[in-house]
Amino acid sequence: DLKTRAVLQQDVREANAHYLRGNELCEQGRKQEGIAEYDAAVELFPLFFEAIDNRAFTHMELGNFREALNDFEQSLQVNPDGPAAFFSKGECLMRLGELAAAEAIFAEGVERFPEKKALFQDFLKRVRAQRSAKR
Repeated sequence: DLKTRAVLQQDVREANAHYLRGNELCEQGRKQEGIAEYDAAVELFPLFFEAIDNRAFTHMELGNFREALNDFEQSLQVNPDGPAAFFSKGECLMRLGELAAAEAIFAEGVERFPEKKALFQDFLKRVRAQRSAKR
């Protein structure tokens, strides 16, 4: 009904305002405050995968790869065809030393995202080199 629609539109507007504020704060180097704004955006609108992705990228910048990985997994539940979240999930796994899982992601990405094939192939080579070095 109209009342529900108006409430949803208001939530989306507020979520977008939090998202934009999060972007500003992160650009100013105020990463934790930015993450809090992305949290608020996602709380208001759980399907806001751009806010989830930006929160994840901010966690990566802070070296919080486990938190970033969790966010990318959440993002992919909302937007399964997000190449940035998919690729970055592999990058987080790589940085966490979970090389077999990272290799699987990059190998799948080569097939799944032909427009990003070169990037996935590059990281697939890197992770395979790291795995070989550990053997």
